[in-house]
Amino acid sequence: MVKEIYIKTHDQDCFSIKLEDNDGILITTITVNDDNDRPNNKEFSALTEALYQLVEDHANELISLYHTYYKRNKQ
Repeated sequence: MVKEIYIKTHDQDCFSIKLEDNDGILITTITVNDDNDRPNNKEFSALTEALYQLVEDHANELISLYHTYYKRNKQ
């Protein structure tokens, strides 16, 4: 499951993408921060959309790889 979280503070935008497996185990979190010095946030929006799409498109692969390496390293 891919979740997105967007937080806006007075001086920064923060966008996080969390990837969890079906059991709710957190696989990874990708966080993108942007200061508000830019005249517009088009680059920030484009980057966060692209990252979200990338994680969503490859979620099953990422989860599978995580569990493969976790099991291998656990032994």
